[in-house]
Amino acid sequence: MGFNSINSITLISADIANDVLGSSSFEEIRDLTGYYFGKEKFALIPPEEFNGYVSKIENKLSEEEHDMIDEIRLYMPYLTSELKFDNSNTVRETGLEVPKVSSYFGKMAKYIMKYSDRKVIR
Repeated sequence: MGFNSINSITLISADIANDVLGSSSFEEIRDLTGYYFGKEKFALIPPEEFNGYVSKIENKLSEEEHDMIDEIRLYMPYLTSELKFDNSNTVRETGLEVPKVSSYFGKMAKYIMKYSDRKVIR
């Protein structure tokens, strides 16, 4: 089973995706990630489902895979919290709006790839 089965799973509560990303969605980010980093589309599942899946296979995982799971769990509260950021003062005072993720994701991905060991980029 191993990490290849796990690396295509991301934690998020579907009902908070729009609150977190505004007009963007986790599906859009998934698609952009796949395109720019050459990855398969990943599934978006609730944390409970992720934890249940991991508990069934954790005795088959390598130390590296366990470390990755621990890192995912470290960030889980940030991905599943219903945080809302009020930018109304900024918008009112500057007229600026938050740009769509798709408008800058490619540039960001190229920067990440330039300064990492990875070679896949479109």
